[in-house]
Amino acid sequence: MIIRHSTKYILNNKTIFIVILFLVIAVSLMVTSMCMAISNNNIADLKLNTQTYFEPVPISFEFNDLDSMIKETDALLSKNGQSYFISQDLNEKYNCRIFVLVGNFIDDSKVRYIWAVSKNNDKLRKEAVKVNDSIDYINIENLNISDFDTKDKNFYMADLNKLTDYKLTVDSFSDVINNLSFSEEEIKNKVAEEFVKKFEDKTIRIKYIENSKENEVSFIIIYVIPFLIIVITGIYISLIIFYKNVLYKMRNENIVHIISGATVKDIFLRNSMFIIIIMICNFLFLTWANTIDKDAIASKVIPIICIIEFVFAEIILYILIKNENLERYVGGE
Repeated sequence: MIIRHSTKYILNNKTIFIVILFLVIAVSLMVTSMCMAISNNNIADLKLNTQTYFEPVPISFEFNDLDSMIKETDALLSKNGQSYFISQDLNEKYNCRIFVLVGNFIDDSKVRYIWAVSKNNDKLRKEAVKVNDSIDYINIENLNISDFDTKDKNFYMADLNKLTDYKLTVDSFSDVINNLSFSEEEIKNKVAEEFVKKFEDKTIRIKYIENSKENEVSFIIIYVIPFLIIVITGIYISLIIFYKNVLYKMRNENIVHIISGATVKDIFLRNSMFIIIIMICNFLFLTWANTIDKDAIASKVIPIICIIEFVFAEIILYILIKNENLERYVGGE
């Protein structure tokens, strides 16, 4: 009965259903992205006040000096900075996805190259030396690697300890540059700027970008949050108008249900299915979207957002039904 009643609601108001669903999904995506941005800002780059970004900019179709650029980068990463990349050559050798982490992840150690791989890989587990107990997990998480969970990974001493050993293509070398980051002390010592200068006459130049975390968070607080509040308010106002209209049209039917022994709670449950279906669709879409480029923060945020949206919508619906005061019609008023 409830499912048939809800299906009738949706079919009779399919345009409104699609519009509200679209708005809910859009707002949920924005809130999720906002939470991810704020969270990433709090843990990124060793909690630096300024984040640095490096963008490789090709200026030629031929990269005859690729080996030279890899050597320059190798010289940098042997002492400073941290980065990561995925080696196609390693992937084919071990038949799995291996993240090559470059940086000072082990305290008081000269080891700067570490392989991170899923715990399910048996071949690498038998052949390589594990270093899990020595890894600084916080530094690894600062790399902000998508689809990367330290709990699901084993960490191994790398057999190859130079960037030149990994047979990098132009694309994989570009990944190394894109994922490059420095500590605050290294930034103050102009390490990043000196590195960029070495590529001024190369076929791939490096664009160096500094972005203040405070500026990004301030932008979210000043512009994004007020915008979301306005949009969310508009959605709930639309929901109120929609349900007021529905309850007005269904008043006689609801009165009959009350006379037949139904309670306000029963009426509430029949009408809440509309909201439940929207929230289920919203949750499924967000979960699917997160599987494309899985993010651990989003996985935690999505259920919370859906629950909060659902609770607020249900509260509004209950108040509207309660204010209808259907019991008074049973008494003949």
